[in-house]
Amino acid sequence: MDIKKIHSNHNLTFLDVRDYVVSSNDSVNNAVNIPYAYLKRYYRKINQRKGVILVVSDPLLLNVSVRFLRRKNIKIEGYYLKTENNGNLLSRKTCFEA
Repeated sequence: MDIKKIHSNHNLTFLDVRDYVVSSNDSVNNAVNIPYAYLKRYYRKINQRKGVILVVSDPLLLNVSVRFLRRKNIKIEGYYLKTENNGNLLSRKTCFEA
C-alpha cells in the first residue's frame, strides 16, 4: 500500500507509539509521536473523529496500545509494524474488532 496515498487521506491520523529514541532515529513523516508511556497523559491530543493508524515496534506494544485507545473510544484503522529489520518497508495491517 502506498504510504503517501494514506497520508493524503485526511480522515486518518498516524500515531507513532514507539519509544522516543527509536522513533526519532527512524521517523514516519506526518505522524503524531506519543510514546506509549505518555499515552495515558496525552491521548486527548488525538482527534477522535479521525481513524488512527498505529506505528509500533513489536506485537506487545501493538496489543497494549490498541486496548488502551479502544477503551478511550478511539477507532483504530490499522497498524504498521516497523522494526530495525524491515527498515523503511511498511506494510499496513488491519485491526479487527474483538
